[in-house]
Amino acid sequence: MALRADRRLDLDRTVLLVHESDGPAKYWPVDRWAEVVSALRADGRPVAHVTKAPGASALDPLGIPAVVLPTPGDVVDALTSCRGVIGIDTGLTHIAAQQATPTVTVCRRSSVYFRPWPHCRVVRGGPCTDACSVAEDRYAYNAEVSLDHFRPSPWVCPSGSPCMDEARPLDAVARLRELL
Repeated sequence: MALRADRRLDLDRTVLLVHESDGPAKYWPVDRWAEVVSALRADGRPVAHVTKAPGASALDPLGIPAVVLPTPGDVVDALTSCRGVIGIDTGLTHIAAQQATPTVTVCRRSSVYFRPWPHCRVVRGGPCTDACSVAEDRYAYNAEVSLDHFRPSPWVCPSGSPCMDEARPLDAVARLRELL
């Protein structure tokens, strides 16, 4: 069931990009986002990226506007109102999917959070390195019963996240076109 949202008519044609995360292993390089932006603009689609606060962004060189969403309510309103979302495997992308917004999730191959719903698609990266898999197993905190005093640090891939190299920008755009 979708959360209640106030429609933002200024976003009804816009494809929003979700590129920020506290998980550095999930990042997609700016050149990948540039390919996405170029293809969407060629389709005549307005494009913007979401951010929590005004200021510098990794996507500034692409010349696309930022949609500043400082509160959870602002996030839900924008991600419900936009035409579609392409985003990395992070909370905001999952909110868009929950809101029944056409959503493409760009993720590592091992991600388990993709929803196979009619309005959702996925572009997965390649296999993780052995070093990455071992380190991720050590990092997992799923044996914890209480997380009251547990403060995990962001997962950092020891291999530099080469698995995300196989997630292709034009595949993400093609998946979104399927949904629009």
